[in-house]
Amino acid sequence: MKEIIYNKRKIQLLKDYDCCVIGGGTSGSIAGIASAKQTLKTIVIEKYSILGGTATAGLVTPMMPSYVDEMEIEKEINLELQKHGDKLYSPEYKELENYSKEDRPEEPISLTWFDPDKLAVVLEKTLLKYGGEILYDGTLCDVLIEDKKIKYVIIMTSEGLIAIESKCFVDASGDALLSRLAGVEVYTGDENNKNQPVSLRFELGGINLEKFYDYMISLGDDYCRSKLPYYTFMVTHQGRKQVLEPVLKKALEDGVITKDEYIWLQGFTIPSKPGHIAFNCPRIPTNNNSTDIFVRSNAYIVGREMIDRYYKFMKNYVKGFENSYISKVAIQLGVRESYRIKGRKELSFKDYINRKKSNDAIVKGDWWIDIHKDKHDVDEEYTYKYKEYYEIPYECMVTNEISNLIVAGRCISSDFRAQASLRIQHQCRSLGEVAGYACKYSIEKDVELNEVLGKELKNYMQKG
Repeated sequence: MKEIIYNKRKIQLLKDYDCCVIGGGTSGSIAGIASAKQTLKTIVIEKYSILGGTATAGLVTPMMPSYVDEMEIEKEINLELQKHGDKLYSPEYKELENYSKEDRPEEPISLTWFDPDKLAVVLEKTLLKYGGEILYDGTLCDVLIEDKKIKYVIIMTSEGLIAIESKCFVDASGDALLSRLAGVEVYTGDENNKNQPVSLRFELGGINLEKFYDYMISLGDDYCRSKLPYYTFMVTHQGRKQVLEPVLKKALEDGVITKDEYIWLQGFTIPSKPGHIAFNCPRIPTNNNSTDIFVRSNAYIVGREMIDRYYKFMKNYVKGFENSYISKVAIQLGVRESYRIKGRKELSFKDYINRKKSNDAIVKGDWWIDIHKDKHDVDEEYTYKYKEYYEIPYECMVTNEISNLIVAGRCISSDFRAQASLRIQHQCRSLGEVAGYACKYSIEKDVELNEVLGKELKNYMQKG
């Protein structure tokens, strides 16, 4: 057993990795798969017991629509989900084949509709199929730097501290934790240092979905175009005047819910789970601070209290939920934005508005400026027309401080408003795939990760 001296003690050293991914979430799991598929010796360190991050541990389903091309790993994952019985899209997706309007199609046409439990299995099996390793219950504690490179990461495990040595490191922690420990400069929040609110999602089972669907139609709902047994959803956002808002208002007056639940309610059916709905709430009032450790801890407590009130509302005020029950609560908060690195380039709101393209761009994005607020403001969404997009430069993923580090996911270099677009799963998966290929390119071409040219990497990926 090889060892190193850390903090005046001997700890076990795991070495000879080509790629070490910190965080097995939306970006990290794909980065690990892409790296392993490119024959790199790869390890993914995940603090929970499941891959997929917000999509699985956080129950964030479905995946919001994008009209830019999927990368290869995402295609592979989605095809595997179909083999496991999930319906990838609702039937209306076929309308896109002859779609000619300028406005973006209604969301139900093109949402990626998946069961979080099945996605976790698919991600795990795919990573292992390509020879990647997974270390669950592993928490990043520290890094050791030599010559502007990460030499070792220090991980807390059930056996105590261990060190991992690797040629390349991917920060897919979501909170830029690896980057911050390595001394990379970061930003957080908007111009007033306020973050977007966090959520704690949950699922209800035992629902008579047909009865609920008929009830929504009887109220005059025309927001959801999909019909059972396919993807169907409900939404109420204060100020949008959707059909459930008067029902929520009655529950508020009765003292069953508070104004915090009244502001926002959204739920989606789940493929392969008859009688279940996944709720994109509660959105937790945290004084717009998602970086304070005690704020986050308290968000779980407050979130579970709010879930109980949502459940009582649905059970007693909404037809079809009379025999429902809480079947699952997420083990991970839905954090929309926390820390963002200062990279070699920054994606800006101006870039989004201008639909900016560049030679070193490696990922396309087209989601709107999705900043969660208590009151809906359509004037601040800046939604694109059909098939418009911007591009994310490679240099948004790398830093000046550390040469063998690449960052993937919501914490890449961007300003607050641009991050509200790039943070969705489609773009984060693509960033993860780029990170995996970049590690292969870096090792094969003997060039540091932060010196890789986006144009050359894009050509390399297209050939590979």
